[in-house]
Order: sequence, then structure tokens, then C-alpha cells
Amino acid sequence: MTMGTSVLVRTILGGLTVGLAIQQVAFVAHDAGHYGILPPKAGGGMNWLGWFHGSVCFGISIDMWSDEHSKHHAMTMRPRQDPQFNYLPFFLVSKKELSKFDELSSIEQVLARWLVPFQHLTLIPLSVIIGRFNLHAISMIHALKNKKFHDVLGMFLYVAWFGSMVCTLPNEERIPFVLVSYMMAGVLHIQLTISHLATDAFTAEEDEHLQFFAHQCRTTRNIDSYWWDDWFHGGLQYQIEHHLFPQLPRHNLAKVQPMVKDLCAKHNIPYRSTSFTGAIGECLSDFHRMRNFIDDLYYPQG
Repeated sequence: MTMGTSVLVRTILGGLTVGLAIQQVAFVAHDAGHYGILPPKAGGGMNWLGWFHGSVCFGISIDMWSDEHSKHHAMTMRPRQDPQFNYLPFFLVSKKELSKFDELSSIEQVLARWLVPFQHLTLIPLSVIIGRFNLHAISMIHALKNKKFHDVLGMFLYVAWFGSMVCTLPNEERIPFVLVSYMMAGVLHIQLTISHLATDAFTAEEDEHLQFFAHQCRTTRNIDSYWWDDWFHGGLQYQIEHHLFPQLPRHNLAKVQPMVKDLCAKHNIPYRSTSFTGAIGECLSDFHRMRNFIDDLYYPQG
């Protein structure tokens, strides 16, 4: 094996493999965080399995994730209130997020006017390149601010094992390896966003007139998968069923899918399911459609 080939294997193929492993362990952390692997203990207490996979193996604050993800399930895609889909001033998810331009702070106004018009171009690059680094940063801030020192410890253990692995490489290969592995793991952020973007969004007032089943179906999208790529999506391909039955283990989600589809057909509720690339296309098209909304608010007609 030549020197150039060795570098390629270590930095590119090695980085892709590690990134894929990080992406997959995130799905296990998600399952554990939902108690889809082991049931919660009577009386509550620490979710050690979720902590191990989320903080130690994936490098985030499991307390932050649990708080945000619980709210996400309770108020899916609610404008400015779903913490996992509140992206302003970087991205505008729904026109219902703003009725007047001055609802944004001065800094948000400047950023939104510069960034939202290009959101259909920046969603994928920012998700893949920046997403994972941002997740580390906000996790540490949350853990320190809320004195979740077990999460701080878990994230330091993540840095220890990941950093030790990186240090086995020659100096000039370390940064490329980290970038490749984190970009591969960043595909996870695309998988998460396309499960809900370009679906319906309902305010708290509108939610009062919707039943739970209809709300979850209308704010969520499934991804079509096949025998050869089913593993890659980690259960998120059945996002509708997961939102209806959050603690149902992922291997059982396909079993309830026919019943969910039948109920949707019976009550005329849309059941969204499309390919991975098709979902990306729908989300980018929706972002493109809304790209001028900020300027429309800034320069009201008439």
C-alpha cells in the first residue's frame, strides 16, 4: 500500500466509518432516551443507558436532549415553541413563526435579512458541516448552566476516547479525519430535519381543535426505505409511528404502520411518506418558497 493510499484509507475511509458509527450510536441513544430498550425504573431516576450512549458515546448532554425532545413530541412543529425546530434567524420553518418583523430582536433582524433569503442553499451545508460542532457547544453550555455534572463528565469521556483515537494519526491527518467523520455524522441532522420540515405547523390555538393522532400525522413525514438501507435510518423512517408511540421499540414500528395508514385513510388525514432524496427536495423547495418572507415583512406592501 502506497503512502498516498494509506493517508486516504486513514482520513477518508476511516473518517467515514467512524462518522457512520457515531450516527448509528445516536439512534441507540434516541431509543434509550425514549426507554425503548429498557423500561424506566419505578419512581424515576437516572437513565444510565441513555446517558452512556448519548453523553459518553455521542458527546451531548442527555439532559438537554431529554428536555428539548420531550417538548418536541408535545408540541411538534409549533411555531417558535418546538425547541428542536426553532431555527430563526438562520432558517424560517413556517410563515406562522412571524407576523411582524419587530418580533425579532435587533440582531435577529439583521441576521434573518441576510440568511433567510439563502436558506434553501445553506440548510444542507450547515447541517452537515456545523451541526455536530454546534451540538457539542450548546450541550456543554446547557450542562454547565444547569449543573448537570454527570453530562459534563460524559462529554469529557467522549472527548477522551475520540481524542485518543485521533491522536493515533499523524499530525497532518488529524483535522481532515475529524472533519470527514463529523460531516458523515452530520447526515443525522439532515435525517432529523426532513422528518418534519415542509409539513404542517400549528399554533397553540390551532392545536386545541386537533386531536393528538391528526396533529402528529400532519406534522411528520416518513422516509421510504428498503431491505438494504433500512438500518441506515435508525427507525426514523417510521417517524409518524414513532411520534404516535414514542416508547415503542424501533423494530416494532413497521408492525403498526398498516394500522396507522388505515386510520389516516378512514379519517382523511394525510400520511406523508417519500424517499430520502424526495424529502430533501420537498424541504428545500419549501425553504425556497419562503425565502422572501422576511423582506415582505420588512417592506410591507401598501
